[in-house]
Amino acid sequence: MMHSPKSAVKPSPKSSVTFDAIGTRWQIDCEDVHNRLPQIKAIIDSYDQAFSRFRPDSFISKMSQRHGTFTMPEHGYELLSFYSQMHKATGGLVTPLIGQTLSDLGYDAKYSLVPNEDISITKQWGDVLSFNEAEISIEEPTLLDFGAAGKGQLVDLISDFLGATNQSYCVDAGGDIRLNQKLAIGLENPDNFDEVIGVAQLNRGSLCGSAGNRRNWGSYNHIINPVNSQSPERIKATWVYTDTAMIADGLATCLFFSDPTELRNYFSFEFVILYSDNSAQVSDNFPGELF
Repeated sequence: MMHSPKSAVKPSPKSSVTFDAIGTRWQIDCEDVHNRLPQIKAIIDSYDQAFSRFRPDSFISKMSQRHGTFTMPEHGYELLSFYSQMHKATGGLVTPLIGQTLSDLGYDAKYSLVPNEDISITKQWGDVLSFNEAEISIEEPTLLDFGAAGKGQLVDLISDFLGATNQSYCVDAGGDIRLNQKLAIGLENPDNFDEVIGVAQLNRGSLCGSAGNRRNWGSYNHIINPVNSQSPERIKATWVYTDTAMIADGLATCLFFSDPTELRNYFSFEFVILYSDNSAQVSDNFPGELF
């Protein structure tokens, strides 16, 4: 995820906090954010304990050890429903069942970044996974991964918590951004982290990006095609602007696998795609420009 917020007005230290959590750097700007920080961190920890595949005490880790039916964790139904939509929109190429493949390739709980000799074949959704509002069932032990949209959903949960008091806010989790205030956001150059290739002018909604430039090892990065267990090479980076961070985050990954015209049959969003030859595609109503 790869945006650098750039604003003409620097937030007051009293209204801005930065901290590390769930493997990324957070910056949250809100008038009383210091008073609300314990509650924010409690939201993050509760979410991480449910959906992280990197901690052994998480719901996801426990579910990877045995098959059966499990009580749906809080926010899980919304998340899985969105994954089901992405799975359909991409012909199965975005799936939570990619978890074991990612781990075998080296993106595991220890961040070994060393692929195993044998790489698991990603399982088919209909063969092993089903869910409803109350329960999630798996036919065999399965390591799920919600990296495509989970952080975005967490940004939404914190944004909704802050926005419930009608205060202005900006939540930035490693470049997954949701806000309700005017802000110019630079689009980071994936080839040079000190440069931007464009800027988005926002006053509400969410802007999220995806690229393989920060989590990469050998020929792999965190974006993996479940059919061939390879990382896509045709696209360098994507950015998506829409109402919520969960949807923006997820669609930024979907764009590596599906044409935006096809995705727009399912979702409403604006986008930027930077291809490997440095050409770019920008939707007509994207709220910004490339340099």
